[in-house]
Amino acid sequence: MKRSIARSFLLTLLLASPVWAADLDRLAERLAKLRAEVDRLQQQIEQTKSEHHQQMDALGAQLAQLEAEKRRQQLTVAKLQHELESALAKIPTNRVEDETLKPVLEQGIAALKDYIRTGLPFKTEDRLQAVAKLEGQLQSGSVPAKKLANRLWALFEDELHLTRENGLYQQIVPIDGDSALVDVAKLGMVMLYFQTPDGRYGLARRQQDGGWRFETLSGGDDQARIAKLMDSLRKQIRQGYFELPNPGLTP
Repeated sequence: MKRSIARSFLLTLLLASPVWAADLDRLAERLAKLRAEVDRLQQQIEQTKSEHHQQMDALGAQLAQLEAEKRRQQLTVAKLQHELESALAKIPTNRVEDETLKPVLEQGIAALKDYIRTGLPFKTEDRLQAVAKLEGQLQSGSVPAKKLANRLWALFEDELHLTRENGLYQQIVPIDGDSALVDVAKLGMVMLYFQTPDGRYGLARRQQDGGWRFETLSGGDDQARIAKLMDSLRKQIRQGYFELPNPGLTP
């Protein structure tokens, strides 16, 4: 009993000494800092998780929008094909005269030209030239209308193929008032990104009037994302997960 009292008295003396008191103060201060650091890191983790969820929600919405635009493009071409097929089906198959087919082909050509002019600006002039050549042959009568009907159908098939294809190409585009031959990454007929010979990156953005504008991007992150996409396409990697600048697609 006396020994226990002595030990307690000795411990009290030690704790009451200035050295021990200073050590306890330092430990308490360090513990407070550690707790504050833990709280800060916890808040940072929660914020990061929240930002991640928001980013995934935004990417999900963008993906849904792109899928809807892709389906819309495919349905548009399929509808044009169906209209042409229906119009041709109404014409007797025996001894069809060119003059009977001509109005139907003119209607199909006009619809295809309108689709190309208003759609994604991918090699627009080349595609319109192919239609214009067919139209010229129809008007001049240099090629039988039956053969032109098959060629027009093939052009519709080409347009439908473009809606399914991702790839890297080259084309001349207007940038900042000048024309430049650039590398373009085409994703279906929904999105189009480009790289200029001097290393600038950009995208095709639909305007309020329904037209398109090729815009260069200044943000380093956006440029890096486009560069990654183009590098993958060069390596024939046509599928995967990519974060890309949103061109502001219309629904």
